Order: sequence, then structure tokens, then C-alpha cells
Amino acid sequence: MKLYESQAGTEEREFGWPCRLETEGLLREQTTVQLFQKQEKKSRKGEELNNVKMNQVTVGCTDYARSVDFYQRLGLTQIVDSPPRYARFETPGGETLSIHAVDRVSDPTTMIYFELETLDATVAELQAAGIIFDSDPEDQSWGWREARLSDPAGNPVCLFHAGANRRFPAWRIPSGTITEGEKP
Repeated sequence: MKLYESQAGTEEREFGWPCRLETEGLLREQTTVQLFQKQEKKSRKGEELNNVKMNQVTVGCTDYARSVDFYQRLGLTQIVDSPPRYARFETPGGETLSIHAVDRVSDPTTMIYFELETLDATVAELQAAGIIFDSDPEDQSWGWREARLSDPAGNPVCLFHAGANRRFPAWRIPSGTITEGEKP
């Protein structure tokens, strides 16, 4: 990459000096500010990880119709329907969960967590509607209240209420910077 700069006298313009950038034989007109912004962006590459947001979790399903019914009954809204292979659901907060068809789900290592404000009442409603739980709501030593069940493929699911303890337990490692919604 070759950089050709030109400056009219010694006066710097509001958006930087005009420059021509030669990359792979092509000349591109830019300003020095645009060029420096690109270089700065490259140097901050590691910082991009600080902006990572969870998009979705995908789990296997062995019975498409039963799995779709299960997640809808938990209160998720189905937003993609591609039977018999794939479905995606959304929580009221915008997080998504997908299911995809598999022959079998072997010893699951992933637990799906859904936080509820009204855990006990919701569990009671689901039980009355025929959903079977492995454990009723119970207070945990880490400050959460949890009830556990499995989806039709055997994927473990935890319905819980943690309030502020979800993101800010007493043993949270200090981050050095305060993010939106974080306690000082």
C-alpha cells in the first residue's frame, strides 16, 4: 500500500488533508482523517469483543412438533418455521433459541436458562397444563430460585429468577469499567 498526500499550503482542512491511497493498483481518494480512522479501527480489533452480544442458542430436537409446542408453551414466540428440520423462537426481550432436527441428543452438556419474574406462578401454570418438571422452584445457595425440566429431546432447561444476582452476584469479578445497567 502506498500513500500519496497533498496539502494546499500548510492549512489543514476540516476533514483532513486529501490523499490518494493505492491498494492493489487501485487509487482511492480519501482524507487523512478517514485513513487514520481505519487504522485506529484495526488497532482496536480486540476491543470488538467487548461489544459481543449473544444472538441465539441452537439445540437438537428429535420430535419437531413436540419441541415447537414445548417452547411455545414456555412462552417463546416462534419466528421461523422450517419443519421438520428447524425452528427459531424469540423471548420478549429479543433473545433467540433455535431447534434443529437430529437423530438423537446424547448426554446434553448445555443447560438452557430462562429468567422469569414470576417463577413460582409460571411453574404452577405450566404444571397445570401438563408440563412435567424434574424439580419444583427451590432457592439455591448462589442466590437464584430455580425449577428444572427437560425439553422433549432431553435438553435440560432451567426456569429461574435471580434479579440482580444474575449479572451482579456478590462474588462478581470487578471489570474496571461500568457498563450500562451495572452497579457502581
